[in-house]
Amino acid sequence: MKIELRPLNENDENAFMKGLSLFSDMDDDWYSFVYQKGMSFTEQLKILDDNFHGRNLPSNRVPDSMLYAFLDGEIVGRSSIRHDLNDFLKARGGHIGYAVATSFRKLGIASEIVKQSLVYCQQILGLKKVLITCGENNHGSYKAIEKNGGVLENIVDIPGETERTKRYWIELT
Repeated sequence: MKIELRPLNENDENAFMKGLSLFSDMDDDWYSFVYQKGMSFTEQLKILDDNFHGRNLPSNRVPDSMLYAFLDGEIVGRSSIRHDLNDFLKARGGHIGYAVATSFRKLGIASEIVKQSLVYCQQILGLKKVLITCGENNHGSYKAIEKNGGVLENIVDIPGETERTKRYWIELT
C-alpha cells in the first residue's frame, strides 16, 4: 500500500469531494478546517495557500500546511501540520494533527501519515523537534506516534475536555 501525502492542487477537486463523503461519520474538522458547503475549490486552495504563508489568519491560529493522504487516487486521510506552536497547541494539538477515514483504519495509514508528516516537518519546515498529542484512550493514535519515535512527556488534563491528553515529542535527525 503506497500512501502519497501532499497538499491539494487544482486537479484534486473530485478526489476531495469523494473524500469528504468518506469522513461523513465525523465532524467536518476531521477532514478540513477550511471547506464550507458551497465554497469553490479554487477559493479553498487560496485559503490553504494563505494558511501556509500565514496570511489573513485569525489571531488564535498559526501558519499551517494541510496535507492529504492519497491511496490509489482516493483521499483516505489528512495531516494538519502547524509550523509553530501557540499556547493552545502546546497543551493540545501539537505540530501534527491527523485523521484517517473510518473505513481505512487499522491498515497502518495513520502510522504512514505520521511518518511522512515528520519528513515534511524536517525537510520543508526545518523543525528539529515535533510535538504530537492525542487522547489518552486513542490507542490507534498513540500507537502510530510511538511507532514513529514519540516519547511520552506527560498526560495532562485540558479544561473542558473529558479525556486526558497524551503529549509526545519526537526528535528529528
